[in-house]
Amino acid sequence: MRTFTPTEGALTTLDTFDGPNGANPDGRLTLDSNGNLFGTTDGGGAGGNNGTVFKFSSATSTLTTLATFTSTNGANPEGRLTLDSNGNLFGTTQLGGTSGNGTVFQLTPAAAATAPEPGALLLLAPGVLGLIAARRRRAG
Repeated sequence: MRTFTPTEGALTTLDTFDGPNGANPDGRLTLDSNGNLFGTTDGGGAGGNNGTVFKFSSATSTLTTLATFTSTNGANPEGRLTLDSNGNLFGTTQLGGTSGNGTVFQLTPAAAATAPEPGALLLLAPGVLGLIAARRRRAG
């Protein structure tokens, strides 16, 4: 990751890819409203050199691997990631998946995955109570 200031002529390396966190970044970066940059690498990662999805925080200058491709879930991502209003990232891989011909993937932010909306919990509660009542009737 690098920045270039045209008026000053300075090129600054912000971080580097080392293989386990990805290799051969490919495609344009996607910017979110918090100033974070998202992108993909064509290789590297913990999943057998199949690529990664990464985030670079401009606030902390931290490079984080968000996902690693394993061939089963896709391999060698290509093109720019698309960010929706909920913070989900969408992209494609050129290889991998069930047919080996690539995948379309969605990466959900960790906060959304770990904190369901309160309304979803309210919808879930009657179903759980119904299951408990049905099991009690069978046991009784």
